[in-house]
Amino acid sequence: MPLISSLWEAKANRSLEFSCLRSAWGRGSCVTSGGSRDAVRAGPPKMAVCIAVIAKENYPLYIRSTPTENELKFHYMVHTSLDVVDEKISAMGKALLDQRELYLGLLYPTEDYKVYGYITNSKVKFVMVVDSSNTALQDNEICSMFQKLHNSYTDVMCNPFYNPGDRIQSRAFDNMVTSMMIQVC
Repeated sequence: MPLISSLWEAKANRSLEFSCLRSAWGRGSCVTSGGSRDAVRAGPPKMAVCIAVIAKENYPLYIRSTPTENELKFHYMVHTSLDVVDEKISAMGKALLDQRELYLGLLYPTEDYKVYGYITNSKVKFVMVVDSSNTALQDNEICSMFQKLHNSYTDVMCNPFYNPGDRIQSRAFDNMVTSMMIQVC
């Protein structure tokens, strides 16, 4: 019996550490694999206005946008960006697979928004729409946001109760996406 209780205590401690790491992300500091904290730029974060996860067969697994009155506009932007993703993948061809470069960069800008793309090894596509007026958000920050999204997506896929190909309805995934979105007052 002591072995089982010690396993439960170890699991509880690991959960506590994980929640501490998550709360550190929410406060604007990053925890690296070595456990050190690096300060992230101060001020209110200006992040994405729309985030979408698109299946290999080009149907949405998850899409979230803010403000909600422009939801149809963002759905259209995500849908049209899939053509650009396909063009970039075919243009890179074998080089994309050889370099393992998953970040596709800026797909296309519009007058009000910039659309960025990312593709996983399993051909699942992530699309992020960012407000064009946000000049503080740099390319490397967007790439790290995509990596964070990819890690959270991997957690969803590892859930034994999730059926691959179904819409993503994970509360943890939704909370992570919410943390990346602009908070509208």
